Amino acid sequence: LLRRDKDARALHLNFDDALVRLLREVKYLLSFNIRVAPQALTIYEKSKICRQQISTLNQIVLMYNEIMETLLHVEQPLVEKDIAHINEILEKGVIELNWKSPAVNDFISEALTSVKQVHTTVMVMKNNYTHIKKVITDFSKEPMVERKNKPITPTDFEDNLRRLWESRHKLIQQHQEVFTTKLQETCKALNVNKGSPIWRAYVEFVQESIRDGLAAAIVNSIKFLCEQIDQSAIEKNSLPPMLEIKLGLFANDVMFSAEDPAAPSTTGMSNAYGLDGPRKVRRDVWQMINEWVEGLFDIGNKITRMDGSHYVGDLKKNENIVRFINT
Repeated sequence: LLRRDKDARALHLNFDDALVRLLREVKYLLSFNIRVAPQALTIYEKSKICRQQISTLNQIVLMYNEIMETLLHVEQPLVEKDIAHINEILEKGVIELNWKSPAVNDFISEALTSVKQVHTTVMVMKNNYTHIKKVITDFSKEPMVERKNKPITPTDFEDNLRRLWESRHKLIQQHQEVFTTKLQETCKALNVNKGSPIWRAYVEFVQESIRDGLAAAIVNSIKFLCEQIDQSAIEKNSLPPMLEIKLGLFANDVMFSAEDPAAPSTTGMSNAYGLDGPRKVRRDVWQMINEWVEGLFDIGNKITRMDGSHYVGDLKKNENIVRFINT
């Protein structure tokens, strides 16, 4: 009934295409009242049953192959026993049974039930992971920095930045609820012990995807910020100035400052955003931008892993972020 590839993974229906053509030709001949050979007629009389069996077996093969072709290495241990069970059932169709065997329908019924059950479980796992991946990917695409179409004071810019970060932090916390729910659904579908090594390995895999999404959000934000101060990007996109800055003498140094020279020493952004807090020294433009970049990492403090730890430590060491900042 069935045959396997040489790698013993993919299944195929073992029904000769020539028989399909024969059944079609017999049907046409009979419609014109043309005599058909007895052997061909005998096969044709069973065509309705064959079509039903072929259709169901094709469904089984498609589901089985989708399982085997799409399972990731970290997902395989979670359904390893289930796959071993359906392989044991399907082996009868590969080795023992043929199209004349009386137990074909019983085999098809058992195989369909078993394969469909495992396929449903795997699809729950795959779809939940796909959803998590899409949510964090969509989040990462929108920079955590924005600008007005006209130059504004640094104070106004940082006020806007605070409000934006508050909104994005709230959003990622809402996303974490979705991540947790999807992982719980997967765990329930798999009926796996939450403390088992194979489940912990899978959770870590999902959390790595979330971490990578957070890292991409930071990189995209830094990239956006760099484009606002890069001369070539400014000329190419005809960007207006982003900030009102001044050139002045500060403590015997000439520097570009985003602050009023007559004003008292300013403070940095709030500790709530992972920055340095109050300062007793005047900031130049680059100090201020560095504080904004540092503040982007606070997104890693707003959601936690399943063990309660935060992502910020990993984000600070993330190769993509470090490489982008260094370049």
